[in-house]
Amino acid sequence: MIGTLGESQARDPVLLHRTFVWRARVTPAGHRRLGEVLALARQLYNAALEERVEAWRRQRRPVTWQDQCKSLTALRHDPLFTDFRALDLRIQRAPLRRVDRAFRAFFRRCRAGEAPGFPRFKPASRWRTIDLDDASPGMVRRRGRHTV
Repeated sequence: MIGTLGESQARDPVLLHRTFVWRARVTPAGHRRLGEVLALARQLYNAALEERVEAWRRQRRPVTWQDQCKSLTALRHDPLFTDFRALDLRIQRAPLRRVDRAFRAFFRRCRAGEAPGFPRFKPASRWRTIDLDDASPGMVRRRGRHTV
């Protein structure tokens, strides 16, 4: 975006958020694998949301992002959940961060007196992205094929 900063904007620090979108050309097997990754990420989001809701409903205790990351580590070491071990940890932490951001926004809106909008469970039709919050440059090759 090109433009000038107003006087009040020049005094405040500007937060820049970059989003990159790649058109993936994948084989049918790769397309199925991406569908599996999306399904696992969505299941993890819904499980994290359920964990927070049930912890508050039953014990009146909040669950933090760090608590859920510890639970994810335990889940990855469990031999029953081999699907989660095959998936990159950064891709698995992103849904947890997404749940955390949703709850932070919910509580911010409650404090501000706005319509809060409690975080909702996501069906497959509303989960179409794979987030990489801390993607390293080595994850993507710039020349040739893009690999994540």
